[in-house]
Amino acid sequence: MSEILATLAPVILLVATGAVLLQRGFYDDRFRRNLDRLVYWVSVPGLIIPKLAAQATVNPEAAVVTYALLGATVGAMIVAYALAWALRLPPPARGVFVQAGFRGNLAFLALPVIVLAVADTRFVPEQVETLAVLVLAPMMLFYNVAAVVVLELARSHLAWPVIPKVVRSILSNPILLSAVAGIVLGVTRTPIPAPIRETLTLVGATAAPLALLSLGGTLIIYEVRALLVRALGAALVKVAVVPFLAWTAGRALAIDDDGMVVLMVYASSPTAVASYVMASQLGGDEALAASALVMSTILSAGSLAAALTWAV
Repeated sequence: MSEILATLAPVILLVATGAVLLQRGFYDDRFRRNLDRLVYWVSVPGLIIPKLAAQATVNPEAAVVTYALLGATVGAMIVAYALAWALRLPPPARGVFVQAGFRGNLAFLALPVIVLAVADTRFVPEQVETLAVLVLAPMMLFYNVAAVVVLELARSHLAWPVIPKVVRSILSNPILLSAVAGIVLGVTRTPIPAPIRETLTLVGATAAPLALLSLGGTLIIYEVRALLVRALGAALVKVAVVPFLAWTAGRALAIDDDGMVVLMVYASSPTAVASYVMASQLGGDEALAASALVMSTILSAGSLAAALTWAV
C-alpha cells in the first residue's frame, strides 16, 4: 500500500500545486486553457511519436487491452443511460450525464499516472508506456465520436450535418495524428534524426507535470454546484463501474501485468476535461458537466489507488 501511495503522491501534489497557484493568482484561466493547448498539441505528441517510432511492429497486447477497455466503456454507457432514466433527467442533462460516465481523462491524467507508476519498479517502463500510447489512440477516437453522438442524441436531432463535424474532429486530433505518424515510422523502420528525437523526448517529458498542474487549476475554476446527486451518480459510473467492468474483462482475457496496469489506470481515470468543453459547445447542461468533472476527479484518488493495487 505504501508503494501505491508513493506513486500517487506526486500526482496529488502536482494537482494541488496547480490549484494553489491559480487560487493565489500566479496564473488565470486563460493561461490554463493555453497550457492545455500546449500539452494537447505539443507535449503529448512529443511523448507519443518517439515511443511508437521505436517499435518495429504493433504490440498485439494493445489490441486486447483496447478491446477490454472498449467493452467496459460501452457497458458503463448502458449503466449511465439506465441511471439517467431512473433520475428522470431532462435531455440536456441526460447526454452530459452519460458522457461524464464514460469519457476518461486519459491523456492529461491517466497517461502521466502510468508513466510515474512504472518508474523504478519491476516493470519495464518503455514497454508499458508504449503499450499505453498504443491504446490511447483508438480510445481517443472512440471518445470523440461517442461524445458527439451521445450529446446530439440527447438533443433529439442527430443528423447528417453532424457527420462532417465528427470527421473534422477526428482528422484534426493531434493525439491520433501523432499516433499514426509514430506507427508509420516504426513499421517502415524509418529512423528519426537524433536532434529531432531528443527534442521530441524533452518536449514529451513536460506532458505529465504540465497536464497535472493544469488539472489542479480546473478544480478551482469549475465549482461543484447544487447538483450533488446527479454529479455523484455520473462520477461513480466513471470511477467505479468502468474499473470493475475493465478488471472483469481483463481477467477474462488473461491480460498480463503490463496490460492490466494500462487497462486499470485508464479505466479508473476521472471524467475528461474535454467533456465540459464538448457539453458547452453542443448545448448540454454545463453546470452538470462541470460538477461531474470535479466530483469524479476527487473520487479518482481512491479509484486509481485501487486500480494500481489490483493491477500490481
